[in-house]
Amino acid sequence: KSPHTDLFPPQAELLAQGFRESQDNWVICAPTGAGKTLMAEWALEDSLNKGLRCAYLAPLKAIVDERLEDWRTRFAETEVGLFTGDTPRSGAGRAPDKQRLLLFTPEKLAAYLGNWKKHLPWLAELDAVVIDELHLLGDTNRGATIEALTGRLQRINPFVRFVGLSGTLSNAEDVARWLKARLYVSE
Repeated sequence: KSPHTDLFPPQAELLAQGFRESQDNWVICAPTGAGKTLMAEWALEDSLNKGLRCAYLAPLKAIVDERLEDWRTRFAETEVGLFTGDTPRSGAGRAPDKQRLLLFTPEKLAAYLGNWKKHLPWLAELDAVVIDELHLLGDTNRGATIEALTGRLQRINPFVRFVGLSGTLSNAEDVARWLKARLYVSE
């Protein structure tokens, strides 16, 4: 009997492939409702358990806001900061160096990376970066930002681990090769 009976099949399969034991980059392609958010949480939790920082990127402020509310509860012992470019409101992080779990839009993280020397202390502590909606690499408006920030972050912190999530990534093998990542695909 599988020890993961309460998980969706894609989640159990990902664990069986060694997701939590590896420090590899991963590209995870699974349909909506397959449990990709929990898969992201595993990567974040593993970083936090090591005493390191982690980040979550999503293209829409609404998605990042939703994760903030969920993860303030799920990771109650952790400082969770929201960085979307909006004026800080109640509960939003004001300084990434004071937070352990950082939630960004790609444009906001790219802005921090543009001034990386000032932010090197916390950037060097990033262990895992989850990129939600990874298929937006192919978007004419946002793809270049995601591609550039990924490359820049790899140069600044060569130990960072990327976990890309997508339900609709048509060129998953190419993207996994580019990220030097293991690929998991579930139909």
